[in-house]
Amino acid sequence: MDGAAGAARFEARGVACVRGGRAVFSDVGFSLESGGALVLAGANGAGKSSLLRIMAGLLAPARGALTWNGAALREDWPAHRRRLHYVGHLDAVKPALTAAENLDFRARVRGAARTAGDALARLGLEALAEVPARFLSAGQRRRLALACLAATPAPLWLLDEPTVALDRESAGRVAAMIAEHRAGGGMAVVATHGEVALAGAPRLEVDGVRPEIVSVSSPDGAGTYGIGETIRIAVNFTERVAVEGAPLIGLETGEADRDARYASGSGSASLLFEYTVEEGDVSPDLDYANRMSLSLNGGAIEDRAGNAANLALPVQGGGGSLAGSSAIAVDGARLAGAAAIFTGPNTVRIDYTAPLGPPAGHAGPAYGGVAVDGGAGEAPVVSVSGLGTQTHIVRFGGDGVDDSRTGSIR
Repeated sequence: MDGAAGAARFEARGVACVRGGRAVFSDVGFSLESGGALVLAGANGAGKSSLLRIMAGLLAPARGALTWNGAALREDWPAHRRRLHYVGHLDAVKPALTAAENLDFRARVRGAARTAGDALARLGLEALAEVPARFLSAGQRRRLALACLAATPAPLWLLDEPTVALDRESAGRVAAMIAEHRAGGGMAVVATHGEVALAGAPRLEVDGVRPEIVSVSSPDGAGTYGIGETIRIAVNFTERVAVEGAPLIGLETGEADRDARYASGSGSASLLFEYTVEEGDVSPDLDYANRMSLSLNGGAIEDRAGNAANLALPVQGGGGSLAGSSAIAVDGARLAGAAAIFTGPNTVRIDYTAPLGPPAGHAGPAYGGVAVDGGAGEAPVVSVSGLGTQTHIVRFGGDGVDDSRTGSIR
């Protein structure tokens, strides 16, 4: 078989990579056994190539450990390199040597008995055996680099986008080689965007970038919201996130701050929270209490790679904040005991010292009912006009009353 005799296991735990002072990824782990394969997926620049180089011993991990059959690779990197083939973005062929000479050189270095002709035939290069590599096209050079896999045995293949520059037929040959290698007990780790099919191979999403909050807004209209009204708040991220539990956003609502509770949006890049105005809540321009007001409340917000979201909110009052993007006022004043002057049948007028209530279209102040002195009882409120002004006209149901008796609003 292509792999080393006997079963083998290649594992990583908590591997992190830092390049140029920047964290590329962290807490990567996997377990790969003889005959297995692993697909490295992720966007360009996510760190797939860096992870392969760490697996190959060409780059030291910032943290974490890699093991082969339980033994740490850092204890004997040369031995590990002898058990693998690494094909990176560069083709690693000598331009002055012919195609056959390139493979013979690799075979001699590894002490392999295979002939160059056999390996070249696997990739359809036998007709180019005596052609210097400098005359080969990009696709032919790529196939020559991959032919090294067939020229010398190694239990572990590390392949970085192996089918780049290959036509469909050549890509099929590469897939067949990998399948044969696995059938013989070998392992393969392949960074690919889906061009190579690896039966039964799990995907490892390489993504070390944490989701960030880019803005907070409200899909509801501008205006003043009263007791019992619900305000939706959208927290917008740089990528899709999944939510577990019930995160909260602390809001600045006067003497008693309130929480907006997570409502929906898991699996998208925008999470919706809901806050219902309570009695006593006051805010001329609703915003969260501080930049760290988004709390997990025992839950989690992560991207599909498992990176925990950065919960820092935009600066309060700035363009990306709730107050900066949505003109929402909160007026939770209940009108208990307000004086009411009867102006006609089932109608009272209430005068305030300042405009009160939202513009038309919102429920307005919480008028519960009209209690009439003299035992008339309480009548249900039917309509209120003048919201947003100092004078409200309240019309109520029940028997008509048309006198100067005092009423009260609750």
